[in-house]
Amino acid sequence: LYLGIEARTTDGRSSVIARLAPDEDALLEFRLARLLEELLRDRPPRVALISGIALDGDARGQGTEIFRRLRERFELLTGTAEAVAAELEGADALVLAHPLGLSEQVSWAVDQYALAGGRILLLIDPLAERDPGADALAFANPFASRASRAPALLRAWGIAPVDAVLLDADHAMPVQLTPQRPPVRHLAMLALPRDAFATDDPVMARMEQVNLSTAG
Repeated sequence: LYLGIEARTTDGRSSVIARLAPDEDALLEFRLARLLEELLRDRPPRVALISGIALDGDARGQGTEIFRRLRERFELLTGTAEAVAAELEGADALVLAHPLGLSEQVSWAVDQYALAGGRILLLIDPLAERDPGADALAFANPFASRASRAPALLRAWGIAPVDAVLLDADHAMPVQLTPQRPPVRHLAMLALPRDAFATDDPVMARMEQVNLSTAG
């Protein structure tokens, strides 16, 4: 036997949680909220994506996990930064990830969107190693900054990010930087054991279930 939940609206629309798993009880509140959200909205939220990193696909056309998750839940507005910026007025939210080298036109459009009450998820990284120009930058100057930069926007919004990176020698992962060299411990890429996470947090509980929160 197993139990599930079906919710229906008066106009005949329905949404289902097919199975209530006892080992996923920490996620029940989230799943119920998502179930109701799907029913109460006439359309999925429209989310614009401007990113200095190819979240929607690399040279092989493979999108990142976060992009696939966003596409499952939202109507995504993607494309060049200029094209997305021109459509911001109709977006329910904007994901601004690694905003490096934004043009004046895009910066102005994003700022106007914020001033109009638009909701922005800003993702900045002091060590953005997935930046497309990171390898070339490292070859020219290994000590050059790889931080996300959008100085005009951040100053206007009163945000002063700290260019600091958390380094941990105890949990550093071995990384092979080039095929010709043996792996080295990368102090900024960490493999954290179970006791490094809050087990009472629903998100971390889910990570524990899919074995993402352990290094072995």
